[in-house]
Amino acid sequence: MIIAPMLVDRKTYQRKIEICESCEKYNAKLRQCNVCKCIMTLKARLKGNTCPIGKHDVDEQSFFNK
Repeated sequence: MIIAPMLVDRKTYQRKIEICESCEKYNAKLRQCNVCKCIMTLKARLKGNTCPIGKHDVDEQSFFNK
């Protein structure tokens, strides 16, 4: 399947969601970031997506170098 290589592993997804849920910019009711307006349950699942205010400690370049 083409989509699978574009997804982060479950541990990375959980870490990103926990970071978002603890952020003052996160809208829990909509599960949306108030900065980038992304639905975080989707954005956190895809490789190459990071926090617009730098809270995700994921190296985005690691996705593009593979």
